[in-house]
Amino acid sequence: MNLLRLPHLVHSPSPTHNLVLAVSVAVAGALGALARNLLNDAMAHRVRSDFPYGILTINLAGSFALGLLTGMALYHGLSTDALLIAGTGVCGGFTTWSTSIWETLQLLRLRLFAQTALHTLGGVAIAVGLAAAGIALAGLA
Repeated sequence: MNLLRLPHLVHSPSPTHNLVLAVSVAVAGALGALARNLLNDAMAHRVRSDFPYGILTINLAGSFALGLLTGMALYHGLSTDALLIAGTGVCGGFTTWSTSIWETLQLLRLRLFAQTALHTLGGVAIAVGLAAAGIALAGLA
């Protein structure tokens, strides 16, 4: 998360530290992907629809979680390593904007134009709002 460029989060890790961190991010990403798959399957079995409720819910929840983690780093000293593992690993594995794009193309194929706009434009707008809300919530704590 070098985009943050927070002075209190900068350090020079050793090669061993970098390896442990890389493996930790990979494991966290796998856990996030597994959680995504389980949640999406559970929602698909309960909500029968052409609209991708599961993927949208996953991306919105992951956006909020990443905002919350970012706020914890900004306001409460969450370490770079924890932010990288939880943010890039878990949230990166959990969210799936590429699948969201695939779902958008499926909605277009079905000529569900209003649902396409809602899913694509609404999903991104709400995700940004939830990420900002997560940062703000962390700032209040």
